[in-house]
Amino acid sequence: MKLSRSIIRAGALAFIAAIVTVGAPFSANAAIKAPAKPSLTSGVASISQGESVTPSWSSQRASYCTLYPVGKTVMGSSASYTINNLVGTTSLYVTCVNSSGSTTSDSVVVSVVPSNLPVITAFVANPSNVVYGQSTTLSWSTMNVAAGGCSISALGLSGLPGTGSYTTGPLKATATYTLSCTNIGRGYC
Repeated sequence: MKLSRSIIRAGALAFIAAIVTVGAPFSANAAIKAPAKPSLTSGVASISQGESVTPSWSSQRASYCTLYPVGKTVMGSSASYTINNLVGTTSLYVTCVNSSGSTTSDSVVVSVVPSNLPVITAFVANPSNVVYGQSTTLSWSTMNVAAGGCSISALGLSGLPGTGSYTTGPLKATATYTLSCTNIGRGYC
């Protein structure tokens, strides 16, 4: 709308005329922004079998977010949710939706390690390079291994403890040693 004023003088009288110009109607289009990509974190990269994990997420401009594979929907743009008793490696993802229906998502993987499986934490030869006729000392450490549950196949040794060392005889060729260990449940590493 445009308003113009004119002063008209006719003798001793003065008139003010207002002229109104009407243009196109005013309109405003407000664009609704898509929700910002959510930031999903699990807090841990791996857990033991049967433990819980509490993923959390945050996304600007989201009306609600849904955590999968549990299907938990939470109103608002940020939240957390505890998932109990995970038994296998799980991909978690969250999808956030804004008021116009635009979506965005993020994902994270939580590795689930079976509990009580034997684990070899170290197995080294010192020295690892020897001259003809020299010996080496093999050292190892483990977790969750039964007493006497380790063996070194190339040497024919069995009944070895979970942590220990063994010095070879004189070496006359390159040798490869393999340490195998078991726990009471007969799992092998």
